[in-house]
Amino acid sequence: MLENEAGKVRLERLGMDIKAATARQQLTTFTGLSDLGILPPLRADTAGLNAIQGFAENPSLRFEQQSVQVAAEQISLAKSRALPNLSLGYMNQAARNSPIDYCFRASIGIPLWAGQYQGGINAAKAENQAAQARSEGESQALALQQQRSRADALMALAQVQYFEREALPRSQALITAAQRMREAGQIDYLSLLRILDEAYATQREYATQLQAFNTARIQMLYLAGQ
Repeated sequence: MLENEAGKVRLERLGMDIKAATARQQLTTFTGLSDLGILPPLRADTAGLNAIQGFAENPSLRFEQQSVQVAAEQISLAKSRALPNLSLGYMNQAARNSPIDYCFRASIGIPLWAGQYQGGINAAKAENQAAQARSEGESQALALQQQRSRADALMALAQVQYFEREALPRSQALITAAQRMREAGQIDYLSLLRILDEAYATQREYATQLQAFNTARIQMLYLAGQ
């Protein structure tokens, strides 16, 4: 039975080594560094967390706001088509001795039926209202997403701080005590494995909560347009 447990542990250790090597290669690719050296311990990056507020620079919101401006300009363009227009031109192909009056051409266009342009104006106004609704909807959606991300970040941060303050020191003390007891012959190898599995499970849970916090923090930065 001890050999089976030891075999399982060796396989798990081999799988973890492969995952660690793969993660290190990915980190090298992302950072562009050829030599990462000794990686520092995992820690929650809380710098500037409270400063991540608002979403005025969010790309999606900026796009919708610009769409509102474009729709407003479309209304002005549609209205201008129903107004009289004046055109003035200079005829440079005239003879040299032609009177100056004949070199210029001017014309005035007067719409005979302004109602034909009303449909375009109404369509432009409808698009403007739709663009404003989309902008307001995007703003509300971003506000809800930001609230959820902040709540997720704060909950994960509370878990991370608990692990750093209490759970991780206890697990490390448990590992040290189990190793000493094994060396002193007070516990068998199977009991040592069980204690180590329990202690390292705490550290794995800490890494999971830390990942949840970093993911929520990155989401907050994205929503804020940072």
